[in-house]
Amino acid sequence: MRLKLKKQQRQCNVFIVCLLFFISISSAFAKGDVSKHQQIMAGLLLHLTSFTQWPEQSSESINLCILGDDLFENYINDIAKRRSKSRSGKAIVISRSKNITKASVDSCQMIYIAPKQLSQLWDVLPEEHNILLVSYSKNFIAQGGMINFVTDNKRVKLEVNLPAVLNAKLKLSSTLLKHAKIISGGPQPLSSEEKKNEGK
Repeated sequence: MRLKLKKQQRQCNVFIVCLLFFISISSAFAKGDVSKHQQIMAGLLLHLTSFTQWPEQSSESINLCILGDDLFENYINDIAKRRSKSRSGKAIVISRSKNITKASVDSCQMIYIAPKQLSQLWDVLPEEHNILLVSYSKNFIAQGGMINFVTDNKRVKLEVNLPAVLNAKLKLSSTLLKHAKIISGGPQPLSSEEKKNEGK
């Protein structure tokens, strides 16, 4: 029991240290046109590459795709230069696409998509996939998204749709899950009117 508690404590320490690492980088690379919340979200996106396990694949890299409006601009590239690999040693490759098509989605292991383009993503996303879906929208989890950024008391926090993650055959670190709000029930589909107003 003591060994298990020590292991959990070490995992929590790793998580906290990583967060502090990204926050310190955020300060170092701070730019006036990228808000503090966006800086933290950019750091967390890179952080997720180390706390997500994809099905076995031969690729030596993790492709993080930023689709639609790019809130991070070159900021995320700046911090990626300091952390160019995940904890498993795979290179983190950041790609961008304004046009959300099947081709722009197929090559991604992780997708961050702006709220205004969510409906376009659902139109082209395959029913079966192994892509970690991330956004910043109050309706994202309800639509079937996996990890949603939320702000609470001026802090950025995570919501995790665990059934959606498991359906995509992905695994998230238990350490990460301890620091997130877990949505264990299935997503409740939005009405057509809600989907229409998404991102407004």
